[in-house]
Amino acid sequence: MKLTKVLIGLVIVALIGSASGLALAHKRRAAKSIINKIERRGTLVVAAGIFEPWVTCSTQGTLIGYEIDLAKKIAEDMGVEVEFVPVQWRYIQWGLLADQFDIIVSYGVNAERALRVNYSSPHQEFGISIVVNTKLTVTKLAELNRSSVTIAARKGATSQTFVENMFPQTTVLTFETAPEIQNAVVAGTAHAAAVYEPNQVEWLEDYPDTLYSPFEQTFDKIAGAIALRKGDADAVNFFNSWVAANKSNGWLQERHQYWFNTREWVDQIAADASQCQ
Repeated sequence: MKLTKVLIGLVIVALIGSASGLALAHKRRAAKSIINKIERRGTLVVAAGIFEPWVTCSTQGTLIGYEIDLAKKIAEDMGVEVEFVPVQWRYIQWGLLADQFDIIVSYGVNAERALRVNYSSPHQEFGISIVVNTKLTVTKLAELNRSSVTIAARKGATSQTFVENMFPQTTVLTFETAPEIQNAVVAGTAHAAAVYEPNQVEWLEDYPDTLYSPFEQTFDKIAGAIALRKGDADAVNFFNSWVAANKSNGWLQERHQYWFNTREWVDQIAADASQCQ
């Protein structure tokens, strides 16, 4: 009987020790999480790569857009301030890995990027559309895959990768911002542009006599999610929970509707986005 009690006691001690060890390991892991760092700092630091209407500059000289609204809401829900770090899109992953900011609010999900960053659950999805200058008549995709054709796309973005893969013989012109891409195809510097669905709708409305979209379908559906540095399961859990909660309460859908399905914000946009950089 005494031996049994001793064994039971040893088991209890072992279980307590194991539980204490797990609790300590969890505490140490949580202390290393970017969530803990953000709370201690009192500020969420967010990448801001200008690309209307995700991130753009207002006439008041402040950043506005879909990603800006999401970043402000995340910071509010965390009880901290938000700080935006302007960055050119082609350097945005490097900036995240170099700890220049905590998150990228909307980063297209693909396997290559997932090797280097962690993603939250997606909070949006868009396809890529092709917009063509009316000086070039196109009825088939193959007609764009020629060295004499120039297609504009966003530098370092999934749209550039799409063009390079879909049209390997085409000349690719890359730009940092949506207005630069738009200007190139409107002026005829580029014969066409690979753009995201919201841009396509806006551009065709603004330039009905200059631009057209020869293909009804969109290509390469891309999910947009919050990106953060690897090795932080607690942060991934937080952002997954944040996305799920704000999908359930309708807030994400409302912001998506405003920025991508209306033009109510157009008068707020500054003519020169550089004043916000």
